[in-house]
Amino acid sequence: MKIRLRHLWEIVSSGYWFVPSLMTALAAVAAFALLYVDRTYLDTGAPIGWLYAGGSAGAQTLLSTVAGSIITVAGVVFSITIAALTQASSQFGPRLLRNFMRDLSNQVVLGTFVATFLYCLLILRTIHGKFEDGQAFVPQASVTGAVLLAVASIAVLIYFIHHISISLQAPTVVAGALADFNRVMDAAAEDIVKYPQTGGKASAKLESEDSGNGMEFTLASARDGYIQAVDFDALLQAALNADVIMRLECRSGDYVIAGNPLLRARPAERCDQKLSGLLTGAFIFGNHRTAEQDIEYAIRQIVEVAVRALSPGINDPFTAMNCINALGSAVSRVARSGLPGLARHDSAGKIRLIGPASDFAGITDAAFNQIRQYGRDSVAVTLRLLEVIGECANQIDDEDQRKSLLRHAEMIYRQSQNIDNVPEELDRADVKMRWDIVAAALGVPPRV
Repeated sequence: MKIRLRHLWEIVSSGYWFVPSLMTALAAVAAFALLYVDRTYLDTGAPIGWLYAGGSAGAQTLLSTVAGSIITVAGVVFSITIAALTQASSQFGPRLLRNFMRDLSNQVVLGTFVATFLYCLLILRTIHGKFEDGQAFVPQASVTGAVLLAVASIAVLIYFIHHISISLQAPTVVAGALADFNRVMDAAAEDIVKYPQTGGKASAKLESEDSGNGMEFTLASARDGYIQAVDFDALLQAALNADVIMRLECRSGDYVIAGNPLLRARPAERCDQKLSGLLTGAFIFGNHRTAEQDIEYAIRQIVEVAVRALSPGINDPFTAMNCINALGSAVSRVARSGLPGLARHDSAGKIRLIGPASDFAGITDAAFNQIRQYGRDSVAVTLRLLEVIGECANQIDDEDQRKSLLRHAEMIYRQSQNIDNVPEELDRADVKMRWDIVAAALGVPPRV
């Protein structure tokens, strides 16, 4: 249930409708509340303090002007937002559109305009001029509220122009993608403590515990799509109730073809139709990958910006180096915090659920491989890659993690020594100097 609520919030927060709709509803409530105050407590016909003191004709003109102007500005803001999304898609990649869509500031700006427009309409409909007794009803507090909302709309318009120009800058985009990665790691923090990553020997032990006699039950996927999230708690509880051991065949972020296995369980005789329905409900599918549980996808968002920056059409190595800096922070955090394993047990300590999980080697492959491949002709990018690997190595004590970093450093160094990639001898010497620093950090002898 917790995973499904988190997934629902992910859908809601990444949509552009929720906050504006909520603000519009609040504006309607405020309009009816202030009208009640005007009718019940302020319907004296005399000016009160700093509240609106004009007549009914002036109030109608004021509200009509505010409503017409605001809805026009809202249309302009929407057009600017669409143009910004188009530019972001072409320059930084379509997968980062989700980060722009979930930007709370943009949602609040649009919500302010739409809420102001609806508020003015609701107040405007109550102003009808003079009644039979000759008294005109002018909702002083309500009209004053419209003026305040108009002032707020001007303020958020100024803020929007500033914010949209900042949000389209490459460092801001990269920082947003890194924040996305940190959110994934924060969400996984509890699982990292409860289910630490298991190494090769531990995995072999788990496989031996899972092996045994008897037929396997196979749960096949009923649809095509990406696995966006898996409710591990539901799977663990189902395995405990049925007294079976389950082995996942895929993980969050994998694309599954209908009919291919999602998991296998043993013994098969304990798996019935009801259990199959429960297990199927634990997998959340979608048409695209998300960073809900997919740590590597959060890394690849940053990599995509770097790869596009290194393309001949853009040729922006500075943005690529900015991405490399962010990737260094991400890799260092993974090294410090660890990753959740997919070997989960019940309260008695018996293994109930095993399967594939991200590891440090996979994270470094996702972070460095494509940038190394696409940036082989850029000496600046090559140097920064080696520098970041050296900075990460200073924080790592685990031998397997150091081997993963060494593997990437060696590939970068060998690639740079190819005269076709780096024709200048002094550039190759600079790369070798950075390699020697990395080698010292990783505890390997420098190259002669």
